[in-house]
Amino acid sequence: MEQLKKSLRDGMSVMEGLIVMAIVVSMSAQVLVSFTGLNDNASLQQAARDLALNLRTAQNMSIAVSLPFGFVQTPPITGIHITNQSGSYALFGDKSIPPNFIYNPPTETIQTFKFERNIIINRVIIDSVEAPSTQQENIAFVSPEATLYIVNDATGSSLGDKMVIELLARSGQIKKVIVRTTGQISIQ
Repeated sequence: MEQLKKSLRDGMSVMEGLIVMAIVVSMSAQVLVSFTGLNDNASLQQAARDLALNLRTAQNMSIAVSLPFGFVQTPPITGIHITNQSGSYALFGDKSIPPNFIYNPPTETIQTFKFERNIIINRVIIDSVEAPSTQQENIAFVSPEATLYIVNDATGSSLGDKMVIELLARSGQIKKVIVRTTGQISIQ
């Protein structure tokens, strides 16, 4: 018993100290890895919400009577310009007479949005068919009733009734924003 009391007073040996430090470092690393995944998940969720919100903003602008900044008349078409494998997208107003559904930067740009934390538009799926990685699409709302069209940016031709925009975080997590020509915008 006397020896036990003496060893407790003497403290830990170097080996015991190293073992305790290794355990603490290992636990810290686990927490740090988990926290990074949580951060990416939160950023991905925020990016999907922002994209959906900006789609609704474009929809509301096509109904509204107020002018976007830099426009002298209400654009007949407002929309979101999407590019595959990109970390940004643009809110635009089609100034062409007659409207052509084609985004012409910078004169038609209302605002450009950039995803945070290296989130990108991984791929775009239109009516169950994946769009080519270089293709650019527009989600356009036509005034005055905010009729929604999903169109090819190069030709202005209609592509389908449903677009799935897949967002990708650097951790590999995926979030989808779904847009239908009925006007429904949802996040999965």
